[in-house]
Amino acid sequence: MKHTPGPWCVWKDGLTIAEEAHSKSDNFFPFEIAKVSDESNTDRANALLIAAAPELLAALIALKTANGADNFNGWHEAFLPAIKEANAAITKATGQ
Repeated sequence: MKHTPGPWCVWKDGLTIAEEAHSKSDNFFPFEIAKVSDESNTDRANALLIAAAPELLAALIALKTANGADNFNGWHEAFLPAIKEANAAITKATGQ
């Protein structure tokens, strides 16, 4: 099973999670991936987290394989780029 490729974003309505590439135009309704149910702060936070899912997955995979193996052993400077990706994904997911 494969998911819709990222990056994803929260569309201008604040409720729709869409493919980022198709969401740049005001005249085009985006390809919808998911939609939260209302405009509460919790649902808006959930939309941000869902939109960050592809980057979160990629960052975790990068962390897991940064040392050339398929595990988290040997934390060292090889992890710095992956940690940077993880921090960017966390920022996107939290909206900060």
